[in-house]
Amino acid sequence: MKPHVYKFGGSSLANPERIREAIQMVRCDPKCLSVVVSAFGARFKGDLKATDLLLRYVAKIEQPRQQAKILTQVKARFAEIAAGFEETASFDTNRYWDHMAKIFAANKHADFFITRGEHCMARLMALILGFRFVDATEFIRLERGCYLLEQSKRQAKKIRLAETPSVVPGFYGLTLGGFVQAFQRGGSDISGAMGAELLEAETYFNCTDVNGVLDANPDLVPNAQTIPIMSFDELGEMASRGASVVHSYALRPVRRARIPVIVRNTRNPEHQGTLITRREDIPTRIPGSILGLAGRNGFLPIIISKDGMDEEVAFLATVTRIFADHGLNIEHIPDSRNAITVIVNGKAFRRVEKAIRNDLAKKCHPDSISIGNELALVCVVGAAMREHSGVAAQILNTLASERISVSTISQGGSEISIVLGISNDKYEAAMRALHAGLL
Repeated sequence: MKPHVYKFGGSSLANPERIREAIQMVRCDPKCLSVVVSAFGARFKGDLKATDLLLRYVAKIEQPRQQAKILTQVKARFAEIAAGFEETASFDTNRYWDHMAKIFAANKHADFFITRGEHCMARLMALILGFRFVDATEFIRLERGCYLLEQSKRQAKKIRLAETPSVVPGFYGLTLGGFVQAFQRGGSDISGAMGAELLEAETYFNCTDVNGVLDANPDLVPNAQTIPIMSFDELGEMASRGASVVHSYALRPVRRARIPVIVRNTRNPEHQGTLITRREDIPTRIPGSILGLAGRNGFLPIIISKDGMDEEVAFLATVTRIFADHGLNIEHIPDSRNAITVIVNGKAFRRVEKAIRNDLAKKCHPDSISIGNELALVCVVGAAMREHSGVAAQILNTLASERISVSTISQGGSEISIVLGISNDKYEAAMRALHAGLL
């Protein structure tokens, strides 16, 4: 019998009440073999997550008084959680954090310290569940930020990971050199997917505080609905354009292993959530049907004009290399015969604007470089939209009915998405209009 692997995010572990809901989900599933946990999340708007506090602690390395205040906050939160369960009576969280602070003072290893929130939470969850605690460093192997699958498999087999139910801290692994290495933020999703792959799970449950993946941002569209089933590709399109429940890169291990993912709400376990699986396992969608919307704002169009640029070999390659050399990811590049528009994150661009202008002037010799008004990029995700005539017209007509103009539109090589550039101040109205008109 293939097992189930559960991952609980920080919002599901913010206080004893929410932890009890997570515990109930696990105890109701006899197939559960592994539970991967984040550190505690925010209890309410404005509250600080464990990782935020620990990052602040590391940043105050020359300010011991400030560090002491932050550590007091961390200790108070974990003490509150531990006090909510009789099973954790043997674990002194204050003593634990005093010890971790001493280790950090000695080795100054930031990745080790900022991942202790997950480590401490996993210790507590293992006691509450009566499961074995397995540190991620015992089997997840990394090198230069890359996941080493074969080495991790050997380690998992060596420690008999598949033999008894366990709780594992997310967010980190161990390098071949023996150092703790943290993943990027949201790394517990990656840890859960790795664990599911190593255990050859039947299903990976990614548990959070919403009813699965929604067809729009609920902060902008209050009546956003859960998408019952979607492919990894469809999730990737939405996640890369702003949908934030789970990032597609974090699911690469389970996608590779062909393990389905269910995104479920810890606070509403009866809801079916969203099933994410291979495209071939999804019932045929009606061509042109719309699945969901995603978007982000705060982009700037950088317009580079030069007469005859279309005849100049590698002009575009030179431009993109300049932006890459300054650490900027290009979101979109509309072009015309004598001008290209590079759309990038506005705040990131402003930090390096002078250097980019200088490099463009030296290497590309443009006639002019100008910056347009701020844009939002909205992504419409659907089925076989390239094959179905009228989808783009429907989208544009929906926006036109609300007097929202479109600066750019691109389908590129994808048959499942269309990306629109609109005025930044029309972003929220556009999302609401498209949701009402298309979904």
